[in-house]
Amino acid sequence: MSDPKEDLRGRLEQVEKELQRIRKLYDQTIRYKLEDPETSLMHARKAAEAVCRQLFTKGVSKNPGNLTLEGFIEKLNVAGVLPKRIVLPLRTIQGYGNFAAHEQDEDGQTVMTPDYIQPCLQALAVVVDWYFTEAAKGVSFPPSSEAIQETASKDRASAVPQELRAQANADGNRASCACTSESRDLTGPCNISVAGFAKARGLTPAHIIRLARDVLKVEFRTPSALLTAAQAKVLQEHLEIAERSQPDQVSASTKTFDLGDGIRLDLALISAGTFSMGSPPDEEGHNDDEVEHEVHIARPLYVLRHPVTQEQYHKIINSNPSYFKGPPLPVEMVSWFDCVSFCEALGTQFRVIARLPTEAEWEYVCRAGTSTAFSCGSTITTEKANFDGKFAYGGAPLGQTRWSTTAVGTFAPNEWGLFDMHGNVWEWCSDWYGEYTACKAKDPRGPASGEIRILRGGSWFHGPADARSAQRDALDPGRRHSLYGFRIVIEV
Repeated sequence: MSDPKEDLRGRLEQVEKELQRIRKLYDQTIRYKLEDPETSLMHARKAAEAVCRQLFTKGVSKNPGNLTLEGFIEKLNVAGVLPKRIVLPLRTIQGYGNFAAHEQDEDGQTVMTPDYIQPCLQALAVVVDWYFTEAAKGVSFPPSSEAIQETASKDRASAVPQELRAQANADGNRASCACTSESRDLTGPCNISVAGFAKARGLTPAHIIRLARDVLKVEFRTPSALLTAAQAKVLQEHLEIAERSQPDQVSASTKTFDLGDGIRLDLALISAGTFSMGSPPDEEGHNDDEVEHEVHIARPLYVLRHPVTQEQYHKIINSNPSYFKGPPLPVEMVSWFDCVSFCEALGTQFRVIARLPTEAEWEYVCRAGTSTAFSCGSTITTEKANFDGKFAYGGAPLGQTRWSTTAVGTFAPNEWGLFDMHGNVWEWCSDWYGEYTACKAKDPRGPASGEIRILRGGSWFHGPADARSAQRDALDPGRRHSLYGFRIVIEV
């Protein structure tokens, strides 16, 4: 029969090795921050996975298998192992890791800067600090039997050699110090997510992300990224000053931004209102995730009259990643992150709050007061939109298959003056994908976190059912394809 003390010693040595590995990964994350931010992100994800693997083997199962960080977070969360305040920073690291895993084009490399990855490192500091100060204490003496548990509780000092305890304590202290010094006191009990800070003040996460970039000189790229108490205080003070000095404005029915060389962004003012989001079960092409429910859009907003074109995108970002080339064609081959970068650059240049529409806002402006499958009625043809004409909808005849995007504004607009809401390119929205409920909603913004982002509107490659006003799609936000574009909204 094995000696309980020897079993405990062996398991403590294994814990110590894992703690040393986590600390090493964290040190590598910090070391590469300036010289190679993308490698730093890779180490950040590995460090988070190491923490989650250790928690998983102690609290869920001794066999973690081939679980990824996403899988660890999901299973640990379900098992109740992770406190809520740690789930958010882990999701932030996951989101940045997904972005880094995707190949970037030559222009895309420029966004991977130390400032860009700072929120990820801030999130990692929170996770590692929590692990070494709280979680690791809970797993250092894992009882596998009553004998071990009794030994650990009665005489923990005699069961663990003095040098082993000293080394483990030193490792934990160094990791905790690293979190404090390298991340500039980024950990603390009063952290709040960007999304939470924005919601409490009736603003959007995009607004706070842009504000943090201007005021704090820090890049927060996800709504789940954490603000420290000090950062939140600075932003709050800035918001209060801006509110006191904001003059009353009368909104025009249209808004135009001159990008130079005769290139403009034309936006239409859309009034607030209420509509039925989703589709009835008997609508052709209806999907189970299109549960009908009443939604109230409480604030007016300016909406770009057509998807962002290649010439508009090039004026702001100075690149054109599109597969189908042509100045008046919609820009495609853009990820969700690319679209957010465009909005931020535009907002900074013109001092406005530019962002992607929420999924609810997108369907609201697409329907333009209608309740039929399309804003033009209960059916649609390729004379009204660019989709794959080999497929028909609602008894309409087959039509043309163009096999490419078409110039924006080729087809008639909807009743609110917006073009290409059906077909041409899928349009990224700001929301994470989530299930609807049958309850009434006011300005819904989707789940607080997730793995895939919403796309709406269908494309040149898909059939008419995918171009319906209620049709939903969602993908990894780092994905690029000639099917995906976007349009923007400007807050009033």
